[in-house]
Amino acid sequence: MSVEASIESIDALHEEDRLEAALAMADDALGQHPGDAGLLLRKARLLGALDRGDEAMDMYERQRAALLATRPRTPHHWQEAGFSLYEQAHLARRLGRGPESRALILEAVARLGSIALPAAWYEAADWAWEDGEHDVAGRLYHDAMFKAGECFDRQIQPIVERLRSLGEDHSHHWVWTALMRASLPEADDPDQQGHARAIAAMYERTGGLPAALRIRARVREYAGDLEGAAADLDTYMAQVPDPRAQVWRVLLDYKMGQPFDLEGIRWAEHRNLGGGDYYSAGCEFAEVVELLKEREGLYTNTIHLARVSAVEAEAYELGAARFEHYFATGEGGPLDAEPHIYAMLCNNLAINGYYRQERFAEAIPWHEKGWAVSPFWEQYHGRLNCQTRSGQWAGAVESWKVLNHTFGSQWPAEQLADEVAWAYDQLEQPAQVLEVLAHCNAQANTPLQELIADIPAETRRVALMALAAKAAAKLGQRPRVEQITRELLASDRLSDGLCQHLAQAWRLLGDEAQAERCAQALNTPAAEQPALPDGHAPDVATMLGWTELLALNDGYAVLRLQPEASGWQFELRKNGESEIGNQPIYVQIRQGNHETDGDSPAPVPTWHLGVLSEQPGIFGRLRGKGSSQRLCLAHSPTGHAPPAEWKDIPPTQLPPVWPELQRRVAEANAAWQQLTGSITVERIVATIEKLHSLGVDHSRDINLGTCRIGPNINDAGATWVSLTIDRKLDTDPTLPDLAYDPYHFIYQVVPATDSTAAYPIYGLQDGAGSGRHIEPGDAALARAASQLFERAIKRLDRWARAAAQ
Repeated sequence: MSVEASIESIDALHEEDRLEAALAMADDALGQHPGDAGLLLRKARLLGALDRGDEAMDMYERQRAALLATRPRTPHHWQEAGFSLYEQAHLARRLGRGPESRALILEAVARLGSIALPAAWYEAADWAWEDGEHDVAGRLYHDAMFKAGECFDRQIQPIVERLRSLGEDHSHHWVWTALMRASLPEADDPDQQGHARAIAAMYERTGGLPAALRIRARVREYAGDLEGAAADLDTYMAQVPDPRAQVWRVLLDYKMGQPFDLEGIRWAEHRNLGGGDYYSAGCEFAEVVELLKEREGLYTNTIHLARVSAVEAEAYELGAARFEHYFATGEGGPLDAEPHIYAMLCNNLAINGYYRQERFAEAIPWHEKGWAVSPFWEQYHGRLNCQTRSGQWAGAVESWKVLNHTFGSQWPAEQLADEVAWAYDQLEQPAQVLEVLAHCNAQANTPLQELIADIPAETRRVALMALAAKAAAKLGQRPRVEQITRELLASDRLSDGLCQHLAQAWRLLGDEAQAERCAQALNTPAAEQPALPDGHAPDVATMLGWTELLALNDGYAVLRLQPEASGWQFELRKNGESEIGNQPIYVQIRQGNHETDGDSPAPVPTWHLGVLSEQPGIFGRLRGKGSSQRLCLAHSPTGHAPPAEWKDIPPTQLPPVWPELQRRVAEANAAWQQLTGSITVERIVATIEKLHSLGVDHSRDINLGTCRIGPNINDAGATWVSLTIDRKLDTDPTLPDLAYDPYHFIYQVVPATDSTAAYPIYGLQDGAGSGRHIEPGDAALARAASQLFERAIKRLDRWARAAAQ
């Protein structure tokens, strides 16, 4: 019979109270499997139940020796030894071996860890109290309430009654400290002042124990005395190395409105600190980061988040070293002993120390360490994320299969569907991409249009659908591509990258017309494009018509048109003066986007084309003749020559740029009209007010999926709306979320003055903070700024409606 079958049979006989038969079976099984720790534990229990106490005590010792001699030894072996010690402690207590029972239960607490059996902590304290060791009991009660995995009112009330049973005249400092901890109110208790007074009075009886000072600091904070809390905490930290207190102290500075430096924390180190201390400190640090994200808009940028996460990771690294030393040697305390906390620490370390630092391959071993000790789905979730980002496609598929096999439908598979689909895509397995889509549709089939309330889920669905369109195209499944195309083109989640992705799918099917339709889905319809004038040679009427363009009458006075593929650069201006007369409109034409020295362009051949207004002579004026206009053209080989060196040449010698110039001017003016006509001062102000009504304050933003939108204000009172776009994800919606390359469109209101009305300006800024104005000649940018704003407002309205439901 196998060991497992023997143990099951022995336990069944024990439950039936057939103790002698169970003992005989245990002896028989040990004959076949000598030294098996599980069988030895059953024999120890049976001996104890048969009142063969001394033999049982010896058997527990043998059982633990066998257990800890097991190779390979795992972290759980130490915890199993803790359960054995706990049973032996109770046996010793029944046998009247008081001091021995207390020593055994204290060792059991050290081996069990902080959450496996919290009752052991309280029992250790109870036994010390029963044996008259009141200060020892007080210390244990304090530690149990502070460090054990649970502390409920039903446990605290009997402790308070026991502690108060000594009256008011005793000097057991740890009893008073434990009573302080038991009296500590919840943060939302309405009588914080009363609790603060009571705890302050108890503190005077503690002999100034640092633990008591820490409790007084907490209740002072709850009562609103932040400065008193900070002073207590400073005194406490000068005596006790405590990483959790370091986080708390920074938080107090923030609450007091003082300068704070979360990233400046250098974690305390001491041999008495356990792995759990550092795990808790890291978790509390993360809570402060989330608080600052929510209230101050800090750490929303991935670069800044990576920097602060590195500090959090340092706490986990120190904790991991404590845990691993304990697991290897057994040297340590209860906060080093809990395997599940170690597993959670490994997961947090992988995320903060490696994933957020984009060191993906280095994160994977930490996820695997945690999984080996205490598996939960988040570990292989993180493992798969890191595998896709480090190009370990087969590994990502394996992680996906393990998650589905281990947890079935009891884990959020849709959170990783786009990631594993990406891996299958890289492995050229299109059928598996479609299987992933079907798997997710079976679990969560909310239509794309209804996912606006859950932007991350919507983003993942879009990525999965884009990959599925490509996969279906590779398999020749035209109806599937049509269905995905319809749904995505109808969605306001469209981006340039998504359009190109769909176009690629149609090209795989050989349908260039559908591919072009998808590629141009976000562009202005042809009917709305500006009409282009005919003609291949410049004419006065066309150029004079340019003087009325909004793009030349909107405060900029110049229309700069940067080179396209042809390489021609144009600068259109009004009201130029020359030695031969007034030029109501003129354009400088250069070839190439050459480097400039300040405002001076590089020396390259330049043409000056203008309309020259000529006044009639005296006789002409006498005859009533008005001014006339004609085209004039001058040329300079450098563009820098003094006016006398410009050569007048016939307009027919203009290079063949007139059709391009007409088109570029018309397109730029139309784009500028669209931008300035739709995104006005009033609309920018209304958008800021709407964002404020949704709880988005200045310098904060919300994620709309296509972009992030937020209101801002500067010291001069200028307000603006910013739209932040991730260039990489906008280019390819299937990229992972850490592929981050932001840029920002700015829609700003310049405040009114005594002499000028408020007016809008528009800008573009990169992720590093450098930027420039969008000017009338920036046709592509003006169109993009206008279209993105309209899409963002549409998304914002839908998001607000969904959030209100």
